[in-house]
Amino acid sequence: MIGFIALVGIVAIIGGIIYGIISLIKKNGRAKISWLAALAGVVLFLGAGYMELQSEDKADTADAKTEKTSTSKKDNKKSETVADETHKSGKFSFDDKTNTFKTDKLSYKITKVAFMNSAADQSKKTIVFETDITNNTDQELDLVADANAHLYIHAKQKASDGKSNKELQPGTLALDANANSPEQARENTMNTSSILPGKTVQGVFMFDLDNNDNPVVVDFDNAGFQPIAKKTYNVE
Repeated sequence: MIGFIALVGIVAIIGGIIYGIISLIKKNGRAKISWLAALAGVVLFLGAGYMELQSEDKADTADAKTEKTSTSKKDNKKSETVADETHKSGKFSFDDKTNTFKTDKLSYKITKVAFMNSAADQSKKTIVFETDITNNTDQELDLVADANAHLYIHAKQKASDGKSNKELQPGTLALDANANSPEQARENTMNTSSILPGKTVQGVFMFDLDNNDNPVVVDFDNAGFQPIAKKTYNVE
């Protein structure tokens, strides 16, 4: 439609100019009408051009909206993929088959879960996680300063009255007859050792229970403190 208007305008311009020149030569008094026709052709031609520009602008705007919507959908899909309970979030993951929690620096492979007597309260238990810890970086890591397990691993338990959840604190074990902790060697590793790149050590992390009845829920979190895996352990 716009192209047709432009064509009519061009024809009117050319026809008006030619007819006007002829009218001037023959002096038949129709030159004024010819020039008006040419002027009308100019107006039509310019109007068609303006309409064409407006049409292109609308098309560009529509394309931009479509592209933005498409990009937004892709971004949303990507975000959903990260947070769809697949136990993965960036470099953080939890592998159910190997029972291994991986952070951006270390891997914690849980080899044993046990309940032992607590040093904080002899009437209560401490949940103990024996774990093989591997340094996945190219730098030496201090297990206290650089890669403390309790930064990413948290536990809670329903209180005895059933009215609230209690955040559990890092655990301490009651000493044996020789004044040693049953997990002394692993605790020493966690408190005094560093891990060389690519190496694995035997460590432990634990939580003192609020009570000996209700299950313990452990969150394995990413760097944003969002759980990527939840594990429930019944007190034994």
